Amino acid sequence: MTDVPTKVMFDFACKPIGGELCTSEETSDCHWVPKNEVLEMVTEPAIRIRLQSYSDFENAVE
Repeated sequence: MTDVPTKVMFDFACKPIGGELCTSEETSDCHWVPKNEVLEMVTEPAIRIRLQSYSDFENAVE
């Protein structure tokens, strides 16, 4: 049996209302990033596609 590394990523579209963003034992990094700058930070094609979809979302579920 081979161990397969697992990575779980959560992306949230939100507005900060207070507090301080920080890492924990379960997070290696975290940032508040303006919506118009998100794709500049991502080079992995599959993640870029997912984030582009989030960016294009019009806040309506049909």
